Amino acid sequence: MTESTPSPTVLEQIEELIVGSRKMRAELDRVRMELAARFEERTEEASKIGAGCNHFMSAVSRAILMSTVWSACKFLWACCVAGSSLMMALHLLPKVWSIT
Repeated sequence: MTESTPSPTVLEQIEELIVGSRKMRAELDRVRMELAARFEERTEEASKIGAGCNHFMSAVSRAILMSTVWSACKFLWACCVAGSSLMMALHLLPKVWSIT
């Protein structure tokens, strides 16, 4: 068996492939770093949006609670007014019966 030496064109092609693969790897690393940076930005934006949503929902919950408390106070006030009107009516009832 005789060993054959690759022709210079084959060696040049191999060198071109090696250089090309190194360039591709550098490009892939650059793209990966860019994507990682974009992902980090999006994560920060999503975190801010999430915090804003939490703040909004907290404000809505407080508003609902305050509305419920206010409605309960108005209901109690109406009951007191109705109760005092009823007491007044019951107090005046004997006088009305005696007139008729």
